[in-house]
Amino acid sequence: MSTRPVHYALHFEPDLGARKFSGSAAIDAVANAPTRTIRMNSAELAVRRCAVFCAGAKIGSRARLVPESEELVITTARRVLGRVRIELEFEGNLNDRLLGFYLSEYTRGRRRMRLATTQFEAADARRAFPCWDE
Repeated sequence: MSTRPVHYALHFEPDLGARKFSGSAAIDAVANAPTRTIRMNSAELAVRRCAVFCAGAKIGSRARLVPESEELVITTARRVLGRVRIELEFEGNLNDRLLGFYLSEYTRGRRRMRLATTQFEAADARRAFPCWDE
């Protein structure tokens, strides 16, 4: 892995009625070798915005999801090295499979209540936000 995460700042907006969520991530990472490609884990998400910063400057970038390998591949306009900041906006579904960020129900008195909860065991964080989860 030529790029490794250092810090994640995450924000989630679940919509329990629609069984969906939107989110954003600001990820501080380190590129250990010069690269134009940053590979992250991502599954069942739609990336709406991607921005990459290196040495304080925004670098042109393009994000592409690869469902077969459950990856988000970010290609930058020029090589990056050292500290990198990746800013992402994404959307996903609150699934009912107990994986990643999912919808659950419980009973309170006679009322059925809903809540969004997580299960990030092994490689399931990628269903909640683009990350390195292996």
